[in-house]
Amino acid sequence: MRTFIAGLVLALLGIAAAEYTRRHPSEPAKEAEKTEPKQAGAPSGSQPPPSAKELVASDSSAMPPNASADDVNELFASASIMKAADGSTSVMSGHYKARELRAGASFAIVIVEKDKKFALVRVSKEAPPKVLVARTEPIAAIAVDGDSVVWAEAGRVLSMPADGSGGVKTLANFPKASVQAVAAFKGVAVAALVPRDADIFSTDPNGAVVKIDNGSVTVLSPEQVRAHDLIMDGTEAFWISGYPAWLNRASLDGSFSAKIAERADGPLGFDGDFIVHRFPQTSGPEIRRMARAGGSLTTLARADVDWLAVHGGTVAYTTTGIGPRMYEVKSGGEPAERAAFKGSAKGLARNAAGTWLLVTDDDGVTSIQLY
Repeated sequence: MRTFIAGLVLALLGIAAAEYTRRHPSEPAKEAEKTEPKQAGAPSGSQPPPSAKELVASDSSAMPPNASADDVNELFASASIMKAADGSTSVMSGHYKARELRAGASFAIVIVEKDKKFALVRVSKEAPPKVLVARTEPIAAIAVDGDSVVWAEAGRVLSMPADGSGGVKTLANFPKASVQAVAAFKGVAVAALVPRDADIFSTDPNGAVVKIDNGSVTVLSPEQVRAHDLIMDGTEAFWISGYPAWLNRASLDGSFSAKIAERADGPLGFDGDFIVHRFPQTSGPEIRRMARAGGSLTTLARADVDWLAVHGGTVAYTTTGIGPRMYEVKSGGEPAERAAFKGSAKGLARNAAGTWLLVTDDDGVTSIQLY
C-alpha cells in the first residue's frame, strides 16, 4: 500500500512539474521565440493560426498570359442596343454562357464563357458590349471599384481599368488557395480564400478572409468555413460562412471580426447603414434588412430569392421556381413586379441607370435587359 501511495505522489509531482514548465518556458526558449524571423511572404497585420499561414502566404510569381479575345469579340460583332417589348433596353443577347453581373456608375460587367475562354465584358446603354480581357483560367468572382474591375481566378486577385484602356495588374497571388469571392473599394480589395484542393462541401474551418492593400495582405478573419458572398466598403467587410450559414462582419483595420447573425445566406447588399440578405427558414425564405452591427431587423419580402442588388434605397431581387419574376422593393413598402422571364436568372445589378437583369432562357439564349 505504501509503495502504491508513493508512486501516486511521484506521478502527481511529475504532472505538476510538466505543467509548470509549459506555463513558464525557459528564458532561452523565450528569446528564441522573440527573435525567430518571420516567414517570407507572410501577411502583414494580424497573424493567422499556423494552419492558415500557408493558405494566405502570397508571392509575385508570373500570371498566365491573356487569351486571344477574337472568338469572344465575334459574339458581339453585330450587337445592337434596342428597346424590348416590355419597355426595357436590351444591351446584350446571344447563344453563349454568361454569369455574374456587377454594376459600375453607368455600366455593368459580366463574365462570358466560350470555347474554354473566360472573358470580362462591359455593357452599357450607350455602346455595344466590349470585351475587356479574355483569360484561359475560369474567372471565379468579380467586383467593380469605381473605374476599375477586380476579379479572381484560381488563387489570383487581378485588376484592370473598367474601360479596357490599360493592362492587367496582379493585386495578390495565393499559390495554396482558391479565391471564392472578392470585393473592392478605392483600391483596397478583400478576398475569401479556401485551400486549393479542399473539398467544396467541407465544413472544416480551413479558409480565411483577407484584405489586400498595395501589395500587403492582412488577415481579417481566419478559420472560416467556406466564406462567400463578400461585400465591403471603405470601413468594413461582410460575408457569409459556416454550415448552416451565418453573417460575419469585420473591420478593415483588423481590430475586430464577429458573427452578427446566426442564420443568414447570400446574396448580400448595402442599403445605407443596413445590410440586406436572404434569410432561409423552414416556413419560407425571406429578404431581411438589418443594421450593420446586428439587430434592428425588418423583413422586406417573403420569397425564394436567388439574386438581389441594392442601389438608392431600392432592393431588386429575382425569384426561383415556376414562373420566375424580378421585383423591386423599398424599406417600408410592398414589392412591385418589374419583369417576368423564362429560364433562370444568372445575375442582377443596380446603379443610377436602373436594374440590370441577366437571364438564360429555355432555348439557351442569354440576354441582359436594363429596366
